[in-house]
Amino acid sequence: MRRDYKPKRFKKHKIRDYRRKAGKYKNPLFAKRTEKIQMLKIWRKRALIVAGVVLGIGLIYIFIIGPYFYINKINVEGLETIKGNDFRELVDEFLASRWILIFPNSNSIIMNKGKLARMIGEEYVLDELKIDRDFPKTLNIYVKERLSNAILVMDDNYFYLDSRGVILRRLTESEIYPGLSTGPYSGEVPEFQNTIAELNLPMIYVQSFSQVQIGSQFLDTEKYEKILSTEELLTLYTPYELDHYKINDLNVNWFKLVTTGGWEIHIDLEKNIQTQIVKVHTFITEQGLNPSDYQYFNVRYEDRIYYK
Repeated sequence: MRRDYKPKRFKKHKIRDYRRKAGKYKNPLFAKRTEKIQMLKIWRKRALIVAGVVLGIGLIYIFIIGPYFYINKINVEGLETIKGNDFRELVDEFLASRWILIFPNSNSIIMNKGKLARMIGEEYVLDELKIDRDFPKTLNIYVKERLSNAILVMDDNYFYLDSRGVILRRLTESEIYPGLSTGPYSGEVPEFQNTIAELNLPMIYVQSFSQVQIGSQFLDTEKYEKILSTEELLTLYTPYELDHYKINDLNVNWFKLVTTGGWEIHIDLEKNIQTQIVKVHTFITEQGLNPSDYQYFNVRYEDRIYYK
């Protein structure tokens, strides 16, 4: 008798997770083990968080709050006319400040070099400024000053000017009155002319210039150069000497050349300056005048000279 063979089908084995088994067949031992594993994971996470916080606080203390990276040495090179003490005071003021009201600028790692450069630029016009750090505690500053060739005077304020008429910086009291604060005669203030005369720079007195901004140009470059050129022309074509200049109003095109004799020559900037200087000298000589007896000679007009 023939029988057809049918292969037996085996059921796939199912992996049972008795920890997930619910209902009346739930194993209580697996439940307790699951709770322990979950609690262990929770405490492990908490431990990692606490360790991270402790590590973060430690790093903040070491690199920001702690004294190891605090700047305690400042090297400044290149100063010529700028007083070292005044420059150091400005840098010390910066180091005592904070940026974002939190981080100390005295820390060599996080100090804001850009802010220091801006602070220096607000007080001085320099041709070059480099700020470097030697970790952990040294700050190096190199400056190259821009040369000044005149002094702007406004009331009791004095400013250096460069060859283009740009305001470089303000002269400090210690520069104008060096005997004011130190020495046996500290109570006696010398005449400022005695100090500034040593600089051998022409002085320009301005009466109607209310605002001064370091780095700005107080007068058009062409006008400024013409004014300064009169000192050489005065020496070449006359026996007179320059004491200082006066400008009543920057909006007008004339100025006053004040001689060492105290009398003035009023000059038009839009006309040939050499011609005007020669003209006043010729007039004084032909008329046989003593210029010190007069207040001024006005040669701004083509066909006449006014004098008083």
